Amino acid sequence: MCFNTLGEFTCIDVPCPRGYQRDPITNNCVLECIDAEIACPQSSKFADIIEFRTLALPSGVLAQQDLIRLTAYNQNNEILHRTVFTILENDVLIPFQIRLEDGIGIVYTPRVLEDSRLYKIKVQAKSFDNVKDSIQYQTTFMIHISVSAFPY
Repeated sequence: MCFNTLGEFTCIDVPCPRGYQRDPITNNCVLECIDAEIACPQSSKFADIIEFRTLALPSGVLAQQDLIRLTAYNQNNEILHRTVFTILENDVLIPFQIRLEDGIGIVYTPRVLEDSRLYKIKVQAKSFDNVKDSIQYQTTFMIHISVSAFPY
């Protein structure tokens, strides 16, 4: 998958793990858990999804700036509002955090982004049912953020 990095481009490898199938419409990797023989990670009941996102930013993005909104959906394309988002891979040098607003995870930066760099963040979303508080869906967002050397 290639994306524009403001003046250049970069390509990243986005293979699906063993057992997952590439969705032809969304390009996400999906592991259906409906079959009793297939167990999803974290005991999600219906599906485990890996979604890839890219974002190109200019240098000098201000602190506390919202960068990307992450939303988990079910098989009917309905927003799963009972979702908790956690950054799984976020080196202490990576200046990103996430907050929750009505079931949507918002990735933001707590400090100014000035370095020309490609960041990779892994965010896990666990979506719960309304009755038993069991995990219905799990979505892993693989986010690649390119910060340009230039302020434009």
